[in-house]
Amino acid sequence: MSSSLFISTLIRYLRRIRFECPDNVPRQGTALMVVSHSSPADLFYCLALMQHVGRADCRFVVSADMLESDRFRGYTRTTIAGSNPLMRSWAAVAAGAGAFVVPRFFRSVDVIPIYREGDDSESRQQVLSSLLGGKLVTIAPEWGNDSHRNVTGLRPLTHGVAAIARRFFETTHEPLTLVPVALAEPGRQFWEGVRVRVGTPYHGMSDQHYPELFAGTEPADQETRREAYRHFTGDLGRRLRELT
Repeated sequence: MSSSLFISTLIRYLRRIRFECPDNVPRQGTALMVVSHSSPADLFYCLALMQHVGRADCRFVVSADMLESDRFRGYTRTTIAGSNPLMRSWAAVAAGAGAFVVPRFFRSVDVIPIYREGDDSESRQQVLSSLLGGKLVTIAPEWGNDSHRNVTGLRPLTHGVAAIARRFFETTHEPLTLVPVALAEPGRQFWEGVRVRVGTPYHGMSDQHYPELFAGTEPADQETRREAYRHFTGDLGRRLRELT
């Protein structure tokens, strides 16, 4: 048994992960699985879902902070302290211990690093190349920290998924299959378990959805693209909220 399979199995039972509508995950072919952000453990939950549905040809977009020990230590300490005041005094200890294990494990999985600051065009290109190769890719497009969560528990969404879906359609002339997934840790207590709810796959970016974006031979102007991205991202957010 590989280390990723062993750990995802262990996490699945330790965290009592409950899958809802897992059959909505395509068993083969290209798909972008858009996941709500729950905690630094999101990748483990996604790995468990892929194990559950029997799909191995997947890649995971993760923060570069999770791949380097020093960055992981600072990021995780801040995240733990901010999300659970009861864990504040233990945040540094947990982050320090995890820094010896988690980055090494994440690098052993087929991940695509993305930086929270700076140019993320290389990461988007890797996502697009993987999708064009017929793989399933998971991505969590929320930004900010827990203080930015709304009443449904979601953080604001970036326009990254919209940009990827647009480029996929421009390249293939076929709409990208999107699968919304909501991760939830009720009450943020370890013993309460984790719920992974998979929404219905849909196609939200094509010349039928946004004819003005793909009209003509020249790229759409910036304002047209911005408005299409805003609408697309709003629809994606609505679908994720319905799953929370």
